[in-house]
Amino acid sequence: MSRRTLSLICLSVLLALGVTYTAVWYHYSQDDCIDLAHDPAQWDYLHRRWAEGGVILVQRHATKCLVEGPDCPDGNEALTDLGRLESKALGAGLKHALGGKYAVLHSDLTRTTDTAQIAFGSSNRSRDLEKPCKETFNQHIRDLRMPVGENLVLVTHSSCINSLRSRNGRRLLGFNAGRSWNFGLSAFVERGADGHNEPIGCMRPMDWAEMAPDLASSTVAAIADGITSPPPIRF
Repeated sequence: MSRRTLSLICLSVLLALGVTYTAVWYHYSQDDCIDLAHDPAQWDYLHRRWAEGGVILVQRHATKCLVEGPDCPDGNEALTDLGRLESKALGAGLKHALGGKYAVLHSDLTRTTDTAQIAFGSSNRSRDLEKPCKETFNQHIRDLRMPVGENLVLVTHSSCINSLRSRNGRRLLGFNAGRSWNFGLSAFVERGADGHNEPIGCMRPMDWAEMAPDLASSTVAAIADGITSPPPIRF
């Protein structure tokens, strides 16, 4: 094999790898959940829908300890100090920015129970939110019926958020909610005219902190310092 042929083969392989990398990067860097804190028009839409009722907030628990770390005794993945501050910001931000009527449910684990209790003061346990999430969770959300004018907050796990599907079968948010940079993710969902779940948009702990004027500046600073930024490719 000549050097020219070998060079052409190597160049072709590199080109193919480059195209593949670009395709993978594009796919995994995209999401279908609008950043509500930086999209005034969509935030206004959420505000109107929340006032009407019928919106479901599927809330991932706040930052938890790592089971292999020293701050996770007995393997109980409880909230960290940061997670407790994030939970406080969630409750304060939602109350100030949206208010209204909403019921709160949580799963059986400590990290969801504490997130709900710290954020909202009271919450009821629901077996439909437990980990591992049931395969029927997407349909469960579609079938939920709420009192007129009331919304629902479900404090649960990433597996439940990931099980939410759009009408074409893709993840409703378009990305894996289970990564560490998605602790405390708030996903607002409504039912479309055809009955399928539709994403309204997403909020994150820092977004809530910035919407809570009564939150101590030290709390806001601690949440900002604890933020984990996602990598360019978000598998």
